[in-house]
Amino acid sequence: MMKGLFVRTLCVVALLVGLAAVASAQPGHGCRMATGNWAYTKTGTLLTPAGPVLYAAVGMLTIGLDGSSTGTQVSNTGGTAVKNALIGTGSVEADCSVIATVGVYNESGDTLLRTATIWLVLDDDGREARGIVTQITLPNGYVVPSVLTMLFRKVENNRGL
Repeated sequence: MMKGLFVRTLCVVALLVGLAAVASAQPGHGCRMATGNWAYTKTGTLLTPAGPVLYAAVGMLTIGLDGSSTGTQVSNTGGTAVKNALIGTGSVEADCSVIATVGVYNESGDTLLRTATIWLVLDDDGREARGIVTQITLPNGYVVPSVLTMLFRKVENNRGL
């Protein structure tokens, strides 16, 4: 008798856990990237014809309600640091991933230097995201092979930035 009750209870618990998992995977169930200011770091290696080059960047993006983003970053490629302007778009998928395309411009924002395609996964209830650059394309169409990862964090208070 107790064994049957235990098995039935276990089945009900398994069913409820399964239903909760399906419900949380549906659009509109906690998968959103907060608008406002986001700080990020990006690190890794560019694989150039001349050999591997270390790359790092720190930046700030402001994300609008429509998924558009603008911002700035300071990047360091092989020991040379430059400031860039950023303009991009992105969309949140039902599985809490984000696909974004970001144009990287010179500091004044009038010359496109490269376009980065980024895949992100949201966590910490949409206050943090981890990402990887899936492609870097130069204006002439050349794709720069790379291994770059990113960490984004929602800025709750932008005093001092």
